[in-house]
Amino acid sequence: MFSCCTDTRATDSEVPLQGPVSEEEVKKSWAKLPETFEVEVAHASGAIGLDIGHHEAKCLKIKGVRDGSVGKHNKAHPDKALKEGDFILAANGVKGVSTDILAEMKKKQKSKKLQLLVSRGAPVDEPVACRLRCAWKDEGTYYLNAASDPSQREVQCYTLESEWSSEKWFIHDAGKGFKRIQNQWTGKYLNWVEDGTGVALSEYNESYDSMLWKPDSNVSTSGAFKYQNKYKTDLYLNMNDGSGPSRSVGLTTDQSVDFLSAQWLIEPFVSTGGVSCKLQCAWTDGGTYYLNAANDPRQSEVQCYILDSQSSEWTSMRWWVYDVGDGYYRIQNQWTKKFLNWVKDGSGVALSEYNESYDSMLWKQDSNVSTSGAFKYQNKYKTDLYLNMSDGSGPSRSVGLTTDQSVDFLSAQWLIQNVEAA
Repeated sequence: MFSCCTDTRATDSEVPLQGPVSEEEVKKSWAKLPETFEVEVAHASGAIGLDIGHHEAKCLKIKGVRDGSVGKHNKAHPDKALKEGDFILAANGVKGVSTDILAEMKKKQKSKKLQLLVSRGAPVDEPVACRLRCAWKDEGTYYLNAASDPSQREVQCYTLESEWSSEKWFIHDAGKGFKRIQNQWTGKYLNWVEDGTGVALSEYNESYDSMLWKPDSNVSTSGAFKYQNKYKTDLYLNMNDGSGPSRSVGLTTDQSVDFLSAQWLIEPFVSTGGVSCKLQCAWTDGGTYYLNAANDPRQSEVQCYILDSQSSEWTSMRWWVYDVGDGYYRIQNQWTKKFLNWVKDGSGVALSEYNESYDSMLWKQDSNVSTSGAFKYQNKYKTDLYLNMSDGSGPSRSVGLTTDQSVDFLSAQWLIQNVEAA
């Protein structure tokens, strides 16, 4: 295994996490992985018989088929005929730059064969990215992850490390209800293997049924799926046991609908008009205070904390504010990934897991305040209540709700600071 201090895997800029989305929204976001196949065309010299153009300088697009080597190939092999609209991704192993591929095709072929990699449809360069979160919380929240083994083959679950691309995946639609699940860091695909590991990351192979997974929504967790393997249809992707921040990953037979370790929530990286910011209270009571996620065991408490050289780096003091329409916003904490919510348990305000149906998680910005650039935040579920910094001592203040006060009621006014496009 590895530690966060010594890991050298690639990272990328963090994008706000949304909460789990509906099945229909997930289906819309799945990227289409075009059918690809290899073709061997008998060709030494003369006309290849293709009208072709360059596609994004990366590959070639077939615009038409004429008399020549390809035409003869199509007649002899109708099951692998090249057609108008197909894309040539590689020729004799040359790939990546369309001019290089074309130059290879124009060469006199000593082997009298032209090996082509063809895509039936435009190649997908940037499918939708996501995390896969296990619904079973075993002393933490765990995400499917590529372990840092020498062969880049091992799969595990790990507690959230937001910058690791090893915890980020592409889900490709492979047709007929099946998906391919590709790791962003390694570029390899989730695969059932027979060498005793059960699950591993492997290089792409279109013929592998073991690399195809069918999402099954017969689960107890809203928005989650089980992933059934096509090659071994009685087996489902599963988080196994472990210790510390990591858990092993394997396969399980079809269990009951509330078997949480085989249920996975998709957290896509989708821009929703959010901004990354700190929320400063306009009331300076012995210091300047910012809305903050307290360090409680359930990661649900909210407080205001004074900004100093140490706390200025805390992600618990950073938020994503999403515009969800009709003047309302969702406010998500960057450290806990939970959302600001009105709750009935006596605390008034807490951080909760995302729930699209909760009006209590929606806040309307009200600019009827005395502080320039500030807003009050009105709760949609309890429209008479506004987010408010309450009393306290030392560097922290409690957070609650207040009724609509006068325009100069400073503790209910919030300034958006350090705004960055998200």
